[in-house]
Amino acid sequence: MNACLSDFRVVNPTLRTFSAAEARIAQSSIRFNNLSAAELGYPENVRLLISSEGTTLAIQACDKDDPCAGRTAEDLKGQKKWTTVSNRMLMHIIRTKLGWDSGKTPRRFYGVPWPEQYAILFDLTRAAPPRTRTPNLSVEDMLRTY
Repeated sequence: MNACLSDFRVVNPTLRTFSAAEARIAQSSIRFNNLSAAELGYPENVRLLISSEGTTLAIQACDKDDPCAGRTAEDLKGQKKWTTVSNRMLMHIIRTKLGWDSGKTPRRFYGVPWPEQYAILFDLTRAAPPRTRTPNLSVEDMLRTY
């Protein structure tokens, strides 16, 4: 075998470019799956953030003293539940800003980890296709993430 290390890519198991976090935006609430809490390390508290354009939503770990601290993510450990944030006005703002119809069908979004900020980002301009649990990445696409 005549191989050269320059033909290889370094596999860094601590570098996370893939997330299994999912958010669902309904008419009056947003729900995050339990994998969102797991990827944040089951923080004591989380908070919700939205970009000034209204196109990106984030869930971030925060201190319990933070005035915007929401539901405790620890409640989800080992359970198959969702973290639900009810805020009818925020959902109305998001739906209006993005030009979504007023239908009651929830929209799903996959998360992108932002480890430096202990957060997960959700691009609201890229809804997940209906009836799929995880993104279908080819082997080549997965390999390119290294």
